[in-house]
Amino acid sequence: MRVRLKYFGVLAEKMNCSSSTADIEEGTLLSNFLNDKKKSLDMKFKVAVNHKFVDEKILEENDEIAFLPPFSGG
Repeated sequence: MRVRLKYFGVLAEKMNCSSSTADIEEGTLLSNFLNDKKKSLDMKFKVAVNHKFVDEKILEENDEIAFLPPFSGG
């Protein structure tokens, strides 16, 4: 099955794109998917699935996973 990936800020720069797709096996946990991504991104990030921050979820066909850089405010 396929999920959609979106990258923002410095993460988009690091990946040289703002969006892509990934083919994953049915029943894949978000945490398992992220373990592989952490190696390629090599920096801290937050994740939202379908516009909501989640800690864990079984990914489903066409889910949108957003990779967000650390936020700072003032």
